[in-house]
Amino acid sequence: MCAISNGIAAYGPLFRPFDATFLVFQSYALGAIRVGALSHLPVIHVFTHDSVFLGTDGPTHQPVETFAQMRSMPNMLLWRPADGKEVNGAYAAALLETRPSMMALSRQNLPQLAGTDAVLAGTHGAYTIVDATEPTLVIVATGSEVELAVNAAALLPAYRVRVVSAPCLGGFVL
Repeated sequence: MCAISNGIAAYGPLFRPFDATFLVFQSYALGAIRVGALSHLPVIHVFTHDSVFLGTDGPTHQPVETFAQMRSMPNMLLWRPADGKEVNGAYAAALLETRPSMMALSRQNLPQLAGTDAVLAGTHGAYTIVDATEPTLVIVATGSEVELAVNAAALLPAYRVRVVSAPCLGGFVL
C-alpha cells in the first residue's frame, strides 16, 4: 500500500497519494515509508488507533516506539493532532509539503480543545494553548495527551502552568 503510494507520487505532481491503516501495522510498511522519505515523495500516510488508552487490545496494539522511529527518519514529518482543528492544520500543511507526512490519529473521542488552532498547528508545529504569566512549569504534549496536559494544568494553579501542543515536532524544529 505504501509502496503503491510512492509509485503514484513518483509519477508526478498531478496526484497527491495517501494510504491508511492501523498504526500497529506501520512496521510492515516501514521499508516503503523509508524509501519514500529518502526520495522526498510527498505521500500522506494516515495511521489510526494511535493511543495508549485502547484498552481491550492491550500492549500488542499500542506501538509507542513508532513515534521515535518516525520522528528520527530523514525527510519525514510526523503529525499527532490533538483535535479536529489540528487535524485540519496537519492536512493543510501536508498538502503543501514536498516530503512525506505521517498522520497518527486517535480512535478515542477527543474534545475540541479551547486554544487549539489549525493555522498555528500547520505552520508552527508547536504552539501555546494554555498560557500563564511567568510560568514556572511548561508541559509539552502531542496527540490525545494534550487533553491530559490541559487537565493537569488546571489542577496545578499554584505552578502557573503553560501547556504547549506540539502536533509536529519536525515542523517546530525546522
